[in-house]
Amino acid sequence: MTLLFTVSSYTFSSGYKNSGLNLSFNHSLAIIPLSKPQTFCSSIPPRRALEHFLHFTLIGDEKHLMGCWNSDFVELFECLPLVEHLCMSCYPIKCFATGVMPQKLPTSLVHLKSLHLLGLSFARELDLLSALLLVTSSPNIETIILEMEANPREAMSQTTMNLVDQQDYSHVLLDHLRAIQIINLTNAKTGMDFVKLILAKSPMLRIVDIVMDKWLNIHDEVKMLKELLQYPRASARAEIRSERPPRGIDI
Repeated sequence: MTLLFTVSSYTFSSGYKNSGLNLSFNHSLAIIPLSKPQTFCSSIPPRRALEHFLHFTLIGDEKHLMGCWNSDFVELFECLPLVEHLCMSCYPIKCFATGVMPQKLPTSLVHLKSLHLLGLSFARELDLLSALLLVTSSPNIETIILEMEANPREAMSQTTMNLVDQQDYSHVLLDHLRAIQIINLTNAKTGMDFVKLILAKSPMLRIVDIVMDKWLNIHDEVKMLKELLQYPRASARAEIRSERPPRGIDI
């Protein structure tokens, strides 16, 4: 297996050749054969170049990423101390969500301004823990976009259902968060608890855009919206806006 990096004057992109993996950075060229799993930073030299990346995108699936590296979130962000814009899909997130997940990163992502996560399901404990970890470790975050993957038949454990309630987020303050968009939000307790936490911790929040999951019926949607509007808000100016996905179009 080979990591292939291509370069232009201003952008540096990385991906497994003939695969669904897409990484985006801003640096130089390297082609590295991978005969066995490595730490993420060692698989993408030069490490010192990684430390200057401001934009980082990692998108891929299980078929192309399984066994590529054995690093956790702590190691990943040790390589990306200056990252400002982060985009990740669900399987790379799963790859880094290894071992005992900390509730907060040892070193906060103080430069991170925007976070875009794709394909998550808050019925899965690792997905929920990962999203909470990234958000609550980013004190200067300004924009969050979550594109959820909803499956009405996916089972949820009792541990996952009560996870937000059982964690201590008294230390969290999202002083710079202005907007959050969640696509395919369901009325499951985990997603509602996540929104409740964001509302309570974001004094500068202005916009909460919710695109309801297409499987929700009108009754559940109205009930869900009423509940959202009753949650305490740190920002009196936070506006909750909801919409349904266009009929016949899957998000």
